[in-house]
Order: sequence, then structure tokens, then C-alpha cells
Amino acid sequence: MGAACQPGAWGGGVASVRLGRTSSGGGVARARGAHNSTLQGRGLYHGGRDLYHGGRDLYHRGRGLGRKQAETHGGVGCQQTQSAMAFLQVFGRVRSIVIGMVHMKALPGTPGCRLPVAQIVEEACQEAEIYKNAGVDGLIVENMHDIPYTLHIGPEITAVMTKVCSAVRQTCPRLPLGVQILSCGNKQALAVALAAGLDFIRAEGFVFSHVADEGIVNACAGELLRYRKLIGADHIQIFADIKKKHSSHSLTADVSVSETAKAAEFFLADGVILTGVSTGEEADPRDLQEVQRSVKIPVLIGSGVTLDNVEKYIEANALIVGSHFKKDGYWKNDVVSDKVISFMDQARKLRL
Repeated sequence: MGAACQPGAWGGGVASVRLGRTSSGGGVARARGAHNSTLQGRGLYHGGRDLYHGGRDLYHRGRGLGRKQAETHGGVGCQQTQSAMAFLQVFGRVRSIVIGMVHMKALPGTPGCRLPVAQIVEEACQEAEIYKNAGVDGLIVENMHDIPYTLHIGPEITAVMTKVCSAVRQTCPRLPLGVQILSCGNKQALAVALAAGLDFIRAEGFVFSHVADEGIVNACAGELLRYRKLIGADHIQIFADIKKKHSSHSLTADVSVSETAKAAEFFLADGVILTGVSTGEEADPRDLQEVQRSVKIPVLIGSGVTLDNVEKYIEANALIVGSHFKKDGYWKNDVVSDKVISFMDQARKLRL
């Protein structure tokens, strides 16, 4: 994945981890930050990352983070695993990353589509710019407005998602970016990420089966990882939802959340995502603790995080925040810059 994963990189010694990313087109490395975003000395700077304020890269060094702290703050497990090092390479830290959601407007062919493609692209980039200037650590681009979702995603969705994600990448050239295609368009998301130079995808239905709004979803890990290998996209990380929101899990009622997480880890997920029962609903903090004890890959929170409850989830590897950043906390509304700034200020205080 392009990282110099040398012994000692997590703590002590002279090893360093260079946080460069390689784009899919021509292998040109994009270094994040004015100092090539290299974590030196003790291996990790607690809070050492690029902050995107007004388009400027502010390289901030906090307290040194040694081996024991790195293991703890990567989830109880998240030790010197390939997934943990890959996570560090992309985000520049292993704890409490804040990822904002770019909910692009309804795409061509969906019932809610009202805008031409050019305007869909423009509005997505405007939203990404707001997030970048407010200082988030990363973004996920998602076709949230394509309701009702379907498991049979047409080529027009993949095509426009690629166009939008490529434009967002140009808007945020140094920000870690991911994509999710609803519903369960995991292979399509990998293709988009590869073409647009993104860093990760959010995947649904990775392990086990569940019943979603769109129908029965079966496990896709085997097929998805083979596809990732086939197209040469091993550098693109897969963060997998477990016990996915908006779904019935009666088929796997005898499988605990930690067992599901361990299955995802065994099937080579790069990280797992915990959510509440629906968009905007809180995840159970006890599930976070349980899963962190169970796996050695990054654990992300994927719904329900707000300014008021962020302290409960700050030990997660990443917080994916969408609804809270919108006007009135409703996902269909516009992003409010002041809400993002206030949240990031609080998150930075809690990181120390």
C-alpha cells in the first residue's frame, strides 16, 4: 500500500511512516502536508495530521504516541497489523478521525432526479469545500438521495458517481476520500474509487446475510476481494458495515456483534463500521468496546454521532458524521459550516 512499514514505526527508534498516497492514474504520489506528512521520532504524533482550514494545510504536532498508546488508540487490538498501518498511512493518525458525508443529489434514472449532471457535480463539490474548510479529516461521497434504493445498480449510476468523485478529488486533492454506492454497490464503488483516485470504500453485506429495505443481502467478501485484486485496487481499503442499519438481522440473531466483527476481520476487511438501527441513530457504546476487544483492525462509528455525544465514541478509530452536520440534523438538508467547525473543535479537545 505504499507505506514504509518498517519495524519500530509504531513507537520508539528512528523508523518513520511516510503518509504519501498513490493515485490510480500514473502512480503519482500525493504527499499530504507541507512536510511530506512524515511521522518521525517516536513513530506517531498524537494529533499529527493535516488540518484543512481555508484550503491551507496546517501541520500540527501534539503529544508523542508510543507503541502502547498506538495499540490502545487503534482499538484495543489495532496493533501493527497491515490494516492498522494502512489506516495510518491514509489518515495520519489511528484514533478519532472525523469523516464527513457528501450526500450528492439524486442521480439520473432515479425517481428523485431533478438536476442535470453538471449541477449535481457542482453541488457535491461545494459541499466538499465546506467540509474541507471546516477541518474534517476525510470525506465519503454517497448517493443518499437515490431513494428507493435497489440492489440492481445501473451503469448510469456508476458513471455519474465516477464523475462526481473525480471532481471532489480535484476539490480536495489532499483529503482522504471514500465512496459508498447504495445499495450494496460494493464492486461499483471499488471501480469508482480506482478511477477517481480515492482511498477507501464503505461496503455493505460483507459477511453474513441480512434483510434490508431492498431485499435479502448475502455476503460479498469473497467476490469483492477477488474483484479488488482483479482490477489492481489492493491499495483501496474496504471498511465494512456489520449488523447494518435499516436492516433485520433475525437470520443471524445467534451471531453477536463481536463475532460478526471477527468474521469480517477473518475475511480480510480493512476495518469494521458500527451503527445504530437507522440513519442518525446512535450506536451502542458497549458494542464499540466489545468489538475493539475482539478485533485488531480499525473500528469506525457510522451513525448517530453528535456534538453532545461525541465523547462516548472518541476512542473509535473514526467517526462518520452526516446528519448532525446538516441543517436541523436532517440528512436531506444542506451542510452547515458552523456545525462542522464546532464539532471539529470539540473532537480536537477530546483527542488530547
